[in-house]
Amino acid sequence: MTRKKPQDSVFKEAWDNMRDDVSGLLPDSLTDKLGQGKRGWKVIVIVTVAELLLLGVVGKFVYDWLVG
Repeated sequence: MTRKKPQDSVFKEAWDNMRDDVSGLLPDSLTDKLGQGKRGWKVIVIVTVAELLLLGVVGKFVYDWLVG
């Protein structure tokens, strides 16, 4: 049986997993910023807000088109 390295923090592990998942979707210029300490969370927040705004705008137009 292989041994896992000891877990430092649940939040650190979750951040590492999320950073690895998001890094596959982002361009290389933004992927490099994810690993740089406190700057990494800003990239995640900006991408999340942009995604929500984009989906909200597109969703509103699709809804208006279907209903109206």
